[in-house]
Amino acid sequence: MEEKGVKKSTNKYVILGILFLSWVIGNFDKVAINVAAIPIMKEFDLTPQYMGLIMSAFFMSYALMNLLGGILADKYGHRSVLTTIMGLWAGFTALTGLAWNYYSMMAIRFFFGAAEGAFPPASSVTIAEVFPKEQRGRAKSFLTSAAVIGSGFGALLTSVIIAAYNWRMAFFIFGILGVILTVLFYIFIRVHKGSAEAATGAAKYSLKSVAKMPIVIQLGIVLFGGGVVNWGLNSWLPNYWVNVRGLSMVKMGAIMTLPAIAMFVCMQISGFILDKYMAGREKYVLLVGSLSVALFIYLMMNANTTTEAIIYLVLTYSAMAFITSTVYVVPLKYMPMGMIGSATGFINFMQQVAGIIAPAIMGFLLTQYAGSYTPVFYFVIGCILIAAVVSLMVKTEKTS
Repeated sequence: MEEKGVKKSTNKYVILGILFLSWVIGNFDKVAINVAAIPIMKEFDLTPQYMGLIMSAFFMSYALMNLLGGILADKYGHRSVLTTIMGLWAGFTALTGLAWNYYSMMAIRFFFGAAEGAFPPASSVTIAEVFPKEQRGRAKSFLTSAAVIGSGFGALLTSVIIAAYNWRMAFFIFGILGVILTVLFYIFIRVHKGSAEAATGAAKYSLKSVAKMPIVIQLGIVLFGGGVVNWGLNSWLPNYWVNVRGLSMVKMGAIMTLPAIAMFVCMQISGFILDKYMAGREKYVLLVGSLSVALFIYLMMNANTTTEAIIYLVLTYSAMAFITSTVYVVPLKYMPMGMIGSATGFINFMQQVAGIIAPAIMGFLLTQYAGSYTPVFYFVIGCILIAAVVSLMVKTEKTS
């Protein structure tokens, strides 16, 4: 039976498809700056230190807007907020291609991160409004997997565009695609009954009150551990495959697409399992997923051959898919409309904090231990084991 407020049974899937493609393009934008770093540094005569500051400018504002984006979506509804977000980030993507010096690039990337950072919590509100509870697990897992696809293949697509044209053209193309998807979203989205409910509920739930809720704190800690795995390993694994395992750059690039494919597939599976079989028992998915990640990282660290290490890497990200899906699905299923955006924003903020901290700590460990990855892997394992312990505290049985 269709929920009130959804005018057509197919409309919600069109909306989900547009959001999925938008988030794929959004993650193309994220990784494009990494690929374009070399020609940008050459053109603007930048050192790696200054290029690093440009990259950091994006994530600083991105992390902060995870909090504010959820509040805005809860208060004003998803239609106007999400359309504005998508339009702004498409504009700043194109503007990146127009940057004329270091300072203009810094400013553009900062505002770009602010615009894109509001997408995850605002899109969660959209899913909660257009999908019934029994379908939200699959819908959110599918949408979240867009980040995996975008990150996994964005670097390849960007490098092809840069090779054929130049680095500016990559951002122009992604910006134009973003504008097209924004217009399509505005055409297909409707004002749902849930928008009014969210605005009313948002007045009752401040970010401070939401951030004090045990389940929100617990899910945030779990996703912090997951963020250490995702952002930390993504930052340093390419160096590991080349310098420790002796692979070429080409082979390393091919290998890094395998976890993305595995994670995408497992996210679809996890969404189905969460909807059909694990209502009220989500903490067990988090527990098994966290313990599996710890085990596979340990096995990868001690693998005798590169092939074995790659297999364990794929299994690591397959298990991560279940953790990520579950953390984002719980607020959609067990929290009132006026709280979903703020809760999702806080939880995702914790993952971004991990993205800021983990690569720096790993770099410090590599320096202190003469390039040995053993302390790095134990650091990651320790963080995900903390997530496993905290996952046992997550209680959804009473509201299932």
